[in-house]
Amino acid sequence: MKMTRPKVYGVLGSNISYSLSPQIFRILFDKFRLPHGYFFFDIRPDKLTKFVESARLLDVAGFSVTIPFKCAIIQHLDRVHSSARYCRAVNLVSVQRNKLVGYNTDIVGVEQVLRQAKVPSLKKKRILIIGAGGTARVILGHAVSCEPGGISIVNRGRKRLKEMLSVFGIENGSNGIQAHQLPVLKSRLKGSTWEIVFNATPIATEKILPAATIRSATVVFEAAYGLKNRKLPPGTRVVGGIDLLIFQALRGFEILTGIKIENYRRERSAIKRKLVV
Repeated sequence: MKMTRPKVYGVLGSNISYSLSPQIFRILFDKFRLPHGYFFFDIRPDKLTKFVESARLLDVAGFSVTIPFKCAIIQHLDRVHSSARYCRAVNLVSVQRNKLVGYNTDIVGVEQVLRQAKVPSLKKKRILIIGAGGTARVILGHAVSCEPGGISIVNRGRKRLKEMLSVFGIENGSNGIQAHQLPVLKSRLKGSTWEIVFNATPIATEKILPAATIRSATVVFEAAYGLKNRKLPPGTRVVGGIDLLIFQALRGFEILTGIKIENYRRERSAIKRKLVV
């Protein structure tokens, strides 16, 4: 019987001690009897170049990518897969024949969460996207492809908003897409309603939007997980969170190991039972 050579994997980010990715991948490695390790690559934002150099030198086999490197990592890669090219955001790097190849598995996570939650089609729906980072780019690309009734995007900084729109060749105000800086929009939020809110930031939605706005939404998609002391309006339906993390990690596991996950929803349930949150 051929033995599998142990490999080193990890999650790259800054101040990410909260991340559940190491737990998830170790659960999967144990299940499939793989001798691999999965570690925290927690670095300062100004050390990205040094990290990439070290990863190549130490023969790291691959790593997940999270805040704040999903966009910045691209310039250090040898190749970008089509899954990441369309949104210019990478959340997984696989080493293939000594080349660093960037992927984005967030779109798989988003689609799986919406399917699991039986969220109706986004077609003709009024959508609000909060944030302009790597996850927000994936959500915007997905939303645009669904022919929504209108998309509003809010972010604290104007620069990242402009960068995100330029990735998709979108002009602010065209095709029903409006982008605003959050401080500018806050005064108008009380009278605004959206059917679906996608919060792609690490901040709880109720700390960003007025309660009336949240209450008007059919569903709130929360990218962050582990949020505590929530004070959401009664009846608010929240999806995403840990489920998003697990679904995108399952696709990442397939890419890194070549092992096919037969049933994402069943595997997600098994992982959630074992996670220590």
